[in-house]
Amino acid sequence: MLKALRRARAFYKINPALGICPSCKASGTLNRSHSRSLYEKFINRFTIKKIYSCKSCGWRGSIRTIAITSASLLIVLLYVILISGSAFITYQILKRLL
Repeated sequence: MLKALRRARAFYKINPALGICPSCKASGTLNRSHSRSLYEKFINRFTIKKIYSCKSCGWRGSIRTIAITSASLLIVLLYVILISGSAFITYQILKRLL
């Protein structure tokens, strides 16, 4: 299990332009699209989704650009445990010194 965690990455970046259109199911027809509204600008900036449009059917919407797997959740959990443990030890040391 430890070997798998060493090889695993926390998040995988994917390219939806190489994927399939959610509407017409055509492959390789998605292109990044510019934001048209304040809502779309918010999506592009603060979420893991980006705005794409389809060349063949005209579909326009947001698609995730980062894949989250169960291994990535385990890695994030381990980081949270390490950080909180370090913070607790630091707090205890500073409490005794001051």
